[in-house]
Amino acid sequence: MKKTFRMMGLCALAMLAVVSCKKNEQQGSVTIKANIAQLNNESRTEIGPDNWLVWKTGDQIKVYTADKSNSAIFTTNDNNVTQATFSGNMEVTDGCYAFYPAEGVEYSNGSFKLRLSGTQTFVDGNFANNTYPMYATCTGNEFYFDSPYGVLALPLCGSGTVSNIVLRDNNDFGLCGYYSNLENIQTTFFMAIQGSSITLNCGDVELGNTPKTFCFVVPANVVFGNGFTATVNGTNGVLCTLSTTKNNSIAPGAIRTMPLTLVGDGSTVVTGDTQAVPDQPTSITLQATYIVPDSLTVTEVGFYYGTDSTNLTTKVTAAAVESPFSYTIDSLTAGATYYYRAYIKIGGNETRGGLKSFSTLAHQPSTSRR
Repeated sequence: MKKTFRMMGLCALAMLAVVSCKKNEQQGSVTIKANIAQLNNESRTEIGPDNWLVWKTGDQIKVYTADKSNSAIFTTNDNNVTQATFSGNMEVTDGCYAFYPAEGVEYSNGSFKLRLSGTQTFVDGNFANNTYPMYATCTGNEFYFDSPYGVLALPLCGSGTVSNIVLRDNNDFGLCGYYSNLENIQTTFFMAIQGSSITLNCGDVELGNTPKTFCFVVPANVVFGNGFTATVNGTNGVLCTLSTTKNNSIAPGAIRTMPLTLVGDGSTVVTGDTQAVPDQPTSITLQATYIVPDSLTVTEVGFYYGTDSTNLTTKVTAAAVESPFSYTIDSLTAGATYYYRAYIKIGGNETRGGLKSFSTLAHQPSTSRR
């Protein structure tokens, strides 16, 4: 299924599809006609230039009989349309159930389970096929598709190669697993947690001046009440960490688009050379510069440093935010190697520069004169 977004801030998708069905005369096959429509002017059932959710050739849904004793896969050959015909070999009657994607549903112990994966794939301004689960019940020969999920969209620009982004809820709410009790849209959903994070695999996406939008399909209603943290990983380590403590809850079938974030891997935030403090072998001055578009305001600058290159535990904030900026660190260990990254904050989002290192001087033995 193609799902192409035009980013509209917080906009409702309200994934409602009306489906009619009839039996073919040949070999008992059944065709299902799926019509996906906007509910009103505030709803967006689409993610494309015209804000429509559209079916693609090869899309499949799984249909169960009303008594759940039988099921069949229905497939469409239509492409890029809001109304598609699905064909399958099972009689569809009032009370049947349908699910998209077909492989995303399980039935056991009297209940359907609709699974959301903890690993998703990047598509610019979109989400990959079969990522966004939907379900439907049949009343009067019509299916009404809906979803217990929503979308968090993170627009990024700047420099660097994004390998993946790891998303976590600040309250440690689980983000992937499956929903059960999906027999009708009024049922209270129960989510079985199988993972505390979602990883969006990006396949080495190069950033530039034109923003790219990274979309996560997440469970709705109960996530991000105290904000979220998204770690943007590059080929050479962490590019930036996006974090907010505000309520950014996701509504069912809705897109929440965050503000544009500038990302850098050493060219947006450029760390300069360190400078030893005269006659102080355990003191050092860290220096850095940054370049950002005029439309963005830097609110804080400083450095992370430590002796473990993979875990920079100490953070210091420079007094002034102008570029270039510096900070003098005292009381370091003599004869030790330290690692550091410069950082800048734009709003609540933090961008870090490339990993640098320096070594302090060893203490010289004292001498006495006779």
